[in-house]
Amino acid sequence: MTDTSVEPLEAPATNGGREASISAEPKSTVLAREDAVSGRLEIKGSGQILGNFSGQIDCEGDLYIGPEAHVEADVRSARVTISGFVRGNVVAVSRLKITNTGRLEGDARVGALVVLEGGV
Repeated sequence: MTDTSVEPLEAPATNGGREASISAEPKSTVLAREDAVSGRLEIKGSGQILGNFSGQIDCEGDLYIGPEAHVEADVRSARVTISGFVRGNVVAVSRLKITNTGRLEGDARVGALVVLEGGV
């Protein structure tokens, strides 16, 4: 095995010699449609669950459960939108919205509740 050293590269300066400000922090966490995860998910910003998840979700921002998502978890978030299937208890501090394709099997504690026609 050979030793390898890695040196960081510097980004080229832009804007008249000033460095460009690039945020390495993602603004949204996404679980893709083809992904499946189980465990505890802590999201500091907003999140989208488009695939399968089981366990517990704590989200500080907005949480979107996509139309093809299957979630079996207790969920806590500021605002939750359910367009897929959720089995578990939901705490939406500000608002819970269940769209026309959304389905919730469990208890909900909410600041406000919006259920579109067809949502359950």
